Amino acid sequence: MAGFAWTSFGRLLLQASNLVALTVTSRYISPAEFGLFAPPVIMASLAYAVADGTFGTALLQRKTLEDDHVRSAFWASLLAALAVTAVFIVGAPVIERGFGFTGLAPVVAVSALMLLPRVVAAVPQALLQRQMRFRELTTVTLVTSIAGRIAPTVALAIAGYGVWALVTGLVVQMYFEAALLFWRAKPTLAWPADWSRARDVVGFGGRVMAIQSLNQVASNVDNVIVGRLLGATALGFYSRVFALMMLPVTLLGSSAQQVLFPQFARLQDDRTTLRAQFYAAVDLVAALVLPLSAMLVIASDSLVLLVLGPSWTPAITPTRVLFGAVMLRIGCKVTDTLSIATGALMPTLWRQAGYASFVALGTLVGSRWGLTGVTTGVAIALLLVYLWGLRSAAHLVGAEARTLAILHLRGVAVAALAAGPAALLSSLGGDDLGSRLAADAAAGTCFCAAMAFVMFLGPRALGGTSANLLRTQAARLLRRARASWAGFGPVAQREEGLP
Repeated sequence: MAGFAWTSFGRLLLQASNLVALTVTSRYISPAEFGLFAPPVIMASLAYAVADGTFGTALLQRKTLEDDHVRSAFWASLLAALAVTAVFIVGAPVIERGFGFTGLAPVVAVSALMLLPRVVAAVPQALLQRQMRFRELTTVTLVTSIAGRIAPTVALAIAGYGVWALVTGLVVQMYFEAALLFWRAKPTLAWPADWSRARDVVGFGGRVMAIQSLNQVASNVDNVIVGRLLGATALGFYSRVFALMMLPVTLLGSSAQQVLFPQFARLQDDRTTLRAQFYAAVDLVAALVLPLSAMLVIASDSLVLLVLGPSWTPAITPTRVLFGAVMLRIGCKVTDTLSIATGALMPTLWRQAGYASFVALGTLVGSRWGLTGVTTGVAIALLLVYLWGLRSAAHLVGAEARTLAILHLRGVAVAALAAGPAALLSSLGGDDLGSRLAADAAAGTCFCAAMAFVMFLGPRALGGTSANLLRTQAARLLRRARASWAGFGPVAQREEGLP
């Protein structure tokens, strides 16, 4: 809970900063320029899959970690990063012809410079995560994202640099983040004395990398198809819609994934405790994320108009569809984390291949109805792969289908109680932006009050594990606040001889 709290707090600040940056840049950078930036984002995602899967996850999953494991992971990641960077720089014209976007080649070539720091940074990041130093990880991510990416991007966008503002922010952040991670983790970077340890890292990590790569293919194949079939402007709209959906996913899902992996890995031989942990994770997703997803659907029109601006009105309906799939996206992160942490790699690999196929098929079929059809196809693909992953995870830990069904039905009940009245209040808004914002603000207030009532004052059977955890953490924070207040009060001052 402490690790999740630190990670979530940092990601909350980061996503708030990203939201501000998105609000500003969407008014200075056109949808077509965002479309040009989509391929570099795909490159960054693939780099993350290669780095985190091959090197980071392998270092995390090992029960015993030797210096040569770290050294071989670093040097292997460095050589791989140099090779991948060269491939993307040389192949930039081919990528431009593949997408059919004029002016894409130089954007891809310059963006490839971020691959080197992104790949090698997986080693110190894994070491910090293995040591549960989430406070330092959160601080590094927050500082580098705001100072290295968001601030330069916003400044250059206002100055009129268009897509190059986005590219510059991406590249600068990667180098800044890598430098700080190496400084904090201080890994041993000498040449490995025994390269056989590299087989331990790459053997397990290679399979994880294949899983992560397929996941990134599934996450980006829709962008490729949209860009190819519907054009750069449609891809710009779609990429921003997806970015809005990923704000809560990154805040909650990635935080949970980062904290749950070392926890699940430590418990991989204790299936009874692991099953209880899995039930708790599913309960949190169903009882907290499902209601949040419903509220985002309700307020999607106001969010799009407020964040992106009036010129992005065509993105409202696609955003609403993807917001409805937020719980599925986060739930997939939980099931995949459990599978990889327990070493069940081949079922996960097949599931990711199916995910990529579902997304590609859904995007191809849905493209006939524009972006709304595409997002509907992607949401259906997420539903199928979530059910598949839930079944696989239940088999791994011996979870009962009846218990999982109850957890999800309880989440639906919480969502109905919290989001139902909010939907009625939101429907009272008019057509103009001011009245919409006022109605959705009232709906959001009602939703928060209803969720607080369910979790803190309602019956424990309704809130489940989520309510128990929230009540425990709230009581702990209250005790700390009282202790801090007592330390500064008159009694403490008299004891210390202070006036």
